[in-house]
Amino acid sequence: MFKSLTSQLWFVVIFTGLCAWTQNAHATNGLKSAYLGSSVWEENLSAQQINDQVKAHFAEVLVQLKTNSASSLLTALTRAETSSVKPWSKEERRAALIYLAHNRQLQIKRLRDYMNRGLFPLNEGQSPDAVPIFVDRHKTHCAVGHLMHVDGKDAEVAQIVNANNLVRIRSVEGGDMVRWIRTSGLTQEEAAMIQPAYPIFGLTPFQSFLDPSVEVQSSSNGLTLSDVSVRGARFTAALPPSFASDPTAIDAIFAQGLVALDNNNVVTSGFRNARGALFGEAGCGSNAAGGDPGFTPANLDTWLYLGPDDAQFSGLIGGVTASGNVGIVEIEYQIRAPAGNPFTRVAVTSTAQSFGFEVPLNFASSFSEQNAALIVSEIYRGNSNDLLAAPRLFVAGDTQLFVRTNLEGSEITSLSEDFLRIRNYGLVVGDGGIHRIFNEFETVTPSLLKGDVNLDGRVNFADIPPFISLLNYGVYFQAEADFDCNRIVDFQDIPQFIAALQAQ
Repeated sequence: MFKSLTSQLWFVVIFTGLCAWTQNAHATNGLKSAYLGSSVWEENLSAQQINDQVKAHFAEVLVQLKTNSASSLLTALTRAETSSVKPWSKEERRAALIYLAHNRQLQIKRLRDYMNRGLFPLNEGQSPDAVPIFVDRHKTHCAVGHLMHVDGKDAEVAQIVNANNLVRIRSVEGGDMVRWIRTSGLTQEEAAMIQPAYPIFGLTPFQSFLDPSVEVQSSSNGLTLSDVSVRGARFTAALPPSFASDPTAIDAIFAQGLVALDNNNVVTSGFRNARGALFGEAGCGSNAAGGDPGFTPANLDTWLYLGPDDAQFSGLIGGVTASGNVGIVEIEYQIRAPAGNPFTRVAVTSTAQSFGFEVPLNFASSFSEQNAALIVSEIYRGNSNDLLAAPRLFVAGDTQLFVRTNLEGSEITSLSEDFLRIRNYGLVVGDGGIHRIFNEFETVTPSLLKGDVNLDGRVNFADIPPFISLLNYGVYFQAEADFDCNRIVDFQDIPQFIAALQAQ
């Protein structure tokens, strides 16, 4: 009886403190889903500035769609035939190509009209973060939703909205959207490109602290990142007939990549998507970095993410280009643990869908055997050249005509250091790409007491006022109040906070 009454009292107290918070959240989140890129975190942008950003995004997309029409139509044709119950004849393939080309031109025209109309969906509290809104409450469609709507797919759009109105197109693996894309003349990658790239919560671009004098410290665990550098190169190498049967061939190509980097054959613009997410908490489940299931590793306590700055994971590094059949990227940084809490284990980890390639049906099947991806993480003591370990992940292509090979797993190194220099290499040979890499860390840290918001070592009534302050003002993040581990202290944390109070 006592717990029931006190639970109701706590709900009343917390709800009273929430009123101003919800008003502030709704006031500042208007149009937030229309923000693009790093500017999503800029404050006080006018509605017109936001609108101009979105139009600029679509203008660039239109250029890309027109430039890549030939190769994209070949990819769309291959995927359509692959999904068919039987192989197509030459005449069927030609008719399908004409059909897809016609539809592609329609999509390009409709997207241009959508851009010029300048009416985009609003995020009015559906999420506290910048996220895609497929259709808002005013019935305004996002760009891809609009293309489906104009195609007469309103029933399909409604099903998507009901299933997940914050859907990220890049992560969709089937259903109505994929079926529409397959006949649209676009590829799924292009449909994902049309959808503005909403950054994952908590991402900090490496470019924002490439100055060696800049240090960034995590407020949740005290880890400090500094001395960041990013560089990459493309080159041509002789490939073995099959990496699957000759996996050691990757070592010689990796050695060539190191020479290419040292010879200043550096391609900076091609690696502009290299990013870092500072200090996610691996033990908090799949929502720790924007809600993408399977996104975060969970082997060690914390992680640092290497990849693009949007949740579509458009690619950290890709394969074959006009400048070679091998691409290599190098990302280096220094990281310190709090005094007295040394690193006990460090890992290099890559998650599902990190490496994939698709081979058109008219290519030789042996082509896929000449694809490979390698991730190497060199771990040094402090800023010295004392190499402690070099864990690596490797995957080779196979002989399937249409294949997506996952480079996933973890290689964990045990040590006892409070200051490390880590140099990560991502190498792609042939077609394909590496989309995301994590370094994971385990440190000797004090145990976290959820609910102890005032940090006095206990969970009781005294934690209610600081908890309400976090909800109301959101000035900083505090792990003790973040029960659902989404890196935000919000409504979803209230029930578990109350449960923690009741348990005392």
